[in-house]
Amino acid sequence: MELMVNKETVAINEVVFDGASELPIESDFMLPDYCPDIVRVLKCNLEPVVTAKQATGDKVMIDGVAELKLLYVAEDELIRNYEYKLPFSKTVTMKGQADNPIVFAAASTDYVNCRAVSQRRLDVRGALSVAVKVMVQHGESIVSGASGQSIQLKKKNTYVSQVVSDVSRQFTVREELELSGGKPKIEHIVNKVVHVNITDNKVMANKIMVKADMTIKLSYISHDRNLYTCEFSLPVSQVIDVAGVDETCRCTVNLRMHDCDVILRPDLDEDGSALDIEVTLGAEVKAYCSCEIPAVNDLYSTEFETTYQTKMVTLNNLIDVVKEEYSEKNTFEMPDENIVDVLDVWSSSQVRSVRFIDGEFHMVSLVRISMLVKNAEGIVQFFERVMDSEYTFPCSICTENMTAEYDIQSINCSYEKVSEASIEIKVDLAVTASIFGILKENVIYDLQINEEAPKKKLDLPALTIYYADANESIWEIAKKYNTSVTAILEQNEIEKEILSGRQMLLIPVAD
Repeated sequence: MELMVNKETVAINEVVFDGASELPIESDFMLPDYCPDIVRVLKCNLEPVVTAKQATGDKVMIDGVAELKLLYVAEDELIRNYEYKLPFSKTVTMKGQADNPIVFAAASTDYVNCRAVSQRRLDVRGALSVAVKVMVQHGESIVSGASGQSIQLKKKNTYVSQVVSDVSRQFTVREELELSGGKPKIEHIVNKVVHVNITDNKVMANKIMVKADMTIKLSYISHDRNLYTCEFSLPVSQVIDVAGVDETCRCTVNLRMHDCDVILRPDLDEDGSALDIEVTLGAEVKAYCSCEIPAVNDLYSTEFETTYQTKMVTLNNLIDVVKEEYSEKNTFEMPDENIVDVLDVWSSSQVRSVRFIDGEFHMVSLVRISMLVKNAEGIVQFFERVMDSEYTFPCSICTENMTAEYDIQSINCSYEKVSEASIEIKVDLAVTASIFGILKENVIYDLQINEEAPKKKLDLPALTIYYADANESIWEIAKKYNTSVTAILEQNEIEKEILSGRQMLLIPVAD
């Protein structure tokens, strides 16, 4: 019978660059005329967002905006804020050119210092950490099956995940809102905190529908010169075009707040209860399609001498897609015994480390708690506390090498005073992660059977007695005696190809 060889092309995901570098931030700026003079700086935050990423040749260009958020006490002794956008760019060089690359990029703040040079001018010094990973995807042709000329195959079925699409999109949510519940009217806004929590996503042909809950918390000064907070919850629904996806794909979606504008609308309500809110969100969508590949990693013919060529390939398999929420609580001592009131509390979080231990995904994050308080003399103070948070997830499959793409966001922060000198903070966190098993396999990509070199028949009886050890492979025994695995299994009425204990086997001669 003529030899028939089946080949398949498998998707190989190869990481060609994975690194992080520091990006210094240095700037000075003047307050605009509508902002009162600075008396005392309370807090300066730097919140970076990657807005564009592109790979050309051996270069990867990352663009983004870092929003500087300044809280200060003004000359009227009221808390004021000012937001200033600092664009940033980073270019990294790879060892070689990447064809059809998929770029992953994220930015986080290492540190920031803000100094008031004068009552109108500020000097900012800080550093961002820009993490970049570049992956290329190419196809490898491998032998997946063969028949004829008494060919015997050792197959290992494995799942391979292919990146179908990697899409970044921005969209804007606009809403007209009003204060409710007898809240005092807004004179000016002090702080804005936006949390976005994805509640559902549905994959359709070339599209994905994303649903989320967005919470907008405002801290503001009213006409009585006191600080108040208000909170709004808005549903978010967006259909995103994602070429190549269908219902068989598994998708991960992350939503990040890129910008938030809140405008008072005195033309609608002269007493300051009407607001126009405009939030720009960035969506990151990655779609994966998995398929089972029957790779051949050993073969022989019981009739003819055989040669074959192998290659080592790295196969990625998407094991788990994680989307979970959990909470952390911690009690902090007040920094000053003289504090009489907590005005506002909010939080942010960032991943510090990720590792896999005994088949579990472990993520350690840093949660930063920000607080505005007032002491007995009526002086507003700002202080910050940090706490570590560890999240674990038991993976459905454990492989020798595993990796993950991950994100964490604070979606809510609340507090309760437990004594005059301490406060309990509760932070709700949302984790998203794609967990991959990485398998390195030596597979056969080509073979030749030499019909002019028939195998010499061994001078063996029709049945040979063989005493096998525990954990011995039927494949290796069949190859040694130039017979087939099927023949040994049927002759000895066994099913498993790895023996559980010592056993006597009858080895039939190949037909």
